[in-house]
Amino acid sequence: MRKILAVGIILLFIGGSVVSGFQIHTSHQSLNRGWLYVGGDGPGNYTSIQSAINDANPGDTIFVYDDSSPYYEGITVNKALNLIGENKNTTVIDAGGNGDVIKISADGVCVEGFTLQNSGEFWQMAGVDIVANCSLITNNNIKDCCDGINIYKNRFNNILSENSISSTQLNGIGLWYSSNNNSILNNTIHSNKGDGIQLFCCQENKIIGNTLSSNNQGIYLSRSNTTFISDNLLDSNVNNGILVSGTLNIVCNNTFFNDGIFVSVSITETNDIVNNTVNNKSLVYLDHVSDKVISIQAGQIILVYCENITIQNQELTHTSIGIQLEGSDNCVIVDNCLADNRYGIHLHGYDHHIMSNTILNNSNGLYCITQRTNIEGNLIANNEYGIDLIGWNNTIKNNIISENKYGLHVEFGSNNNIMFNNFLNNSRNAGFSVFSGDRINNWTDNYWERPRIFPKLILGKMRLGNSRVNIPWINFDWHPLQEPYDIP
Repeated sequence: MRKILAVGIILLFIGGSVVSGFQIHTSHQSLNRGWLYVGGDGPGNYTSIQSAINDANPGDTIFVYDDSSPYYEGITVNKALNLIGENKNTTVIDAGGNGDVIKISADGVCVEGFTLQNSGEFWQMAGVDIVANCSLITNNNIKDCCDGINIYKNRFNNILSENSISSTQLNGIGLWYSSNNNSILNNTIHSNKGDGIQLFCCQENKIIGNTLSSNNQGIYLSRSNTTFISDNLLDSNVNNGILVSGTLNIVCNNTFFNDGIFVSVSITETNDIVNNTVNNKSLVYLDHVSDKVISIQAGQIILVYCENITIQNQELTHTSIGIQLEGSDNCVIVDNCLADNRYGIHLHGYDHHIMSNTILNNSNGLYCITQRTNIEGNLIANNEYGIDLIGWNNTIKNNIISENKYGLHVEFGSNNNIMFNNFLNNSRNAGFSVFSGDRINNWTDNYWERPRIFPKLILGKMRLGNSRVNIPWINFDWHPLQEPYDIP
């Protein structure tokens, strides 16, 4: 009866799978020529998986029974084999904290139906370490490893499908250094300390139909191009649902809850990010667009190398970054509510107007790398950092900055005007850092929690020349206000 069950599993594998919109080509060499059995009570069955692999011929199938589980061994598959577990929940391979659970060094290997756990703790020790092509890793549980699945350096046409990967020390799935044309399909990847899926310097991979939750980042594309990311569910990943660094990637039809997208690209890089939703509202992504007003209710707004865009009357909550401006200039952000995000506004560009917004309960209310930007008339409260400013010649005025852990930090910026603001009940109201030789920032006519007779001392630091030596430094608000402003 068990052999009939095993034959059925193999026939299902050989039948293949169809992914909507894509023809996935593989060249698996396993041809079901012979059967070997591990565990169970049959005559001649093997007691270890590695001994069966050693005796197998390319194209053989090794079927592993669960009644002798767990199998305490780390195994190396160095020939084209089908390695099939009886039941993915009860057929356990445990590496005992040493090396990889399974290392694949031959093309055309299939691994299906196992729980793989307890790899070694060093970098790139994994539940499955693939240094081969055309492998199929499907329908496994992978947990408590350093990495879940690794594909390392110039490997292609591997399929990772319908696996559950959790509780890794690093990433759920990692593709490294020109590991191209691989497919990551319909996996559940959650609760990993690193990223759910990370691609580093890779091309033309497909990430489709996965569920990624409670990872550091759901998907991290690092210097990776022409990736197709579609129909994934991303929920409550700590930093971002997807971080895009690279060009010619397509990110479409994904669903985000309690996270979103962060884009880090140069002016020559472009990506297609379309038809995604954040918290059941549209993710608005504009790339090299000018002269537009965004008034449609969005779940997240990202502007990449745009100009003269107005963002108004939005309620942007529970996402990675409410509004991101990357390399964009001359934009207006007015009358919006940004709350309970990692960043309320993340801004990189020049000559913006940020006015009359309510910015509450974010890790970072406003993070700005900018020049000649006006931040005026905003309520900035209960954030970890109210305003974190890097830049020159900006104006921060008529804001209520209250109940933040750090109200305002001017980081290596100079000649900024900070005036007519109410600083109220922040753990630290304000601070700064400057380079030696920079012009000072102008602090004047701010209210600092209580009436003051003498100038308000503002503590900061100065970096000396090109060194990394910082010394304590001070600025003054020479005319602190005696009572708070009535800012509407």
